[in-house]
Amino acid sequence: MIKPAYGQNCFSEIPNLVRGALGVQPAPALAQTALQGMPQQYDKVVLFFLDALGWRFVAERIEQYGFLRAAHTRGRITQLTSQFPSTTAVHMTTMQTGLEVGQHGHYEWFHYDPTCDEMICPLMFGLAGSGPETLRALNLRAEDVYPAEQFGAQLREAGVGITSFLEKSIVPSTYSQFATAGGNLIPYQTLAEGLSMLADCLQSDVGKQYYFFYYDGVDAVAHRFGPSAPAVSAEIDMLLTTLDRQLVQPLSGKANNTLILAFADHGQIDVDPTQTLYLDEDPAFAGLKDLIKRNQRGKLLVPAGSARDLFLHIQAGQIPAAEAILRAGLGELGQVHRTADLLAQGYFGQLPVSPRLLARLGDLVVLPRPGQMIYWHESGKFEQKFRGHHGGLTPEEMLIPLIALPL
Repeated sequence: MIKPAYGQNCFSEIPNLVRGALGVQPAPALAQTALQGMPQQYDKVVLFFLDALGWRFVAERIEQYGFLRAAHTRGRITQLTSQFPSTTAVHMTTMQTGLEVGQHGHYEWFHYDPTCDEMICPLMFGLAGSGPETLRALNLRAEDVYPAEQFGAQLREAGVGITSFLEKSIVPSTYSQFATAGGNLIPYQTLAEGLSMLADCLQSDVGKQYYFFYYDGVDAVAHRFGPSAPAVSAEIDMLLTTLDRQLVQPLSGKANNTLILAFADHGQIDVDPTQTLYLDEDPAFAGLKDLIKRNQRGKLLVPAGSARDLFLHIQAGQIPAAEAILRAGLGELGQVHRTADLLAQGYFGQLPVSPRLLARLGDLVVLPRPGQMIYWHESGKFEQKFRGHHGGLTPEEMLIPLIALPL
């Protein structure tokens, strides 16, 4: 189990690193490592959020790609940890609020939300398993679900211009509108198109500027084929080559005191969907369902988390019984932890964590062994088909790069 290095070399420090690099606040401790040997302040900072480009993908390719070679010689490549759970919902919300997971409270793809007393998918603004934007039918607004704190607003108050680049298909979503509120939003169709528009901005914009560029190609391909598949190598090759040819080569020395920060939110680990263990269908876990909490309408509060970190909401006084069933049934397939213990040990951030997280968090979490998925089937509604997944605390899931390169 890789414990998140909150306050040090952890993803949660990237917003502070940006603030320091733009002169909005003093540089955090991470700057001493991530920006070692480089200027500490810049007029423009570009953030590339490269979903699922875990540490191993970068470490083994440093000498193969111009972008990474340039960062290795003129910049810095630093190993960070993800937050826990190692999921996009956690890290995207950290980038949009400036808060670590223990403060913003959106800890997984699916989690309980007390506002509507339902299991929700925060990034999709939907009910769990019911598709995107289905929370609208409950008359919920973005401000009912998402934190009021905005990283962009903090930068704007300091006089920094903000531009976000998002893939066109996700631009209309409630989450994307929340994440980019108050700034300039530029949709792109392909990576090459997006980088071309970014390059134009870097050469024409004046004053302090912050650019946020999200790319999910590696994550999508790794989920479908598994992170060890040739298709993932091909996707990474395209990404790193395009970054070098369209950004680094043409703009080096011409981008007006600009810093590139490229990073991932998590890695992925290979899994076999045909070997997924579904707790609600395996007789080894008979009786577990009777111990799980229900909402006011009598609906079971499942599933929370993902198949790599399954969180369970347990009825008052029944945690020891549920824990015993899980340990006996799982054997060597996975570990069972009380979230109260993980909270006390700092796995969800530096204490104290916020009431937002505590109101949403399950009581137990199942962490499958490497290669294993454990989940809740509900007659196929939550069937697992991924060959690559994340959410747990293995090195493959938790270790991520932070690539710093001055242009």
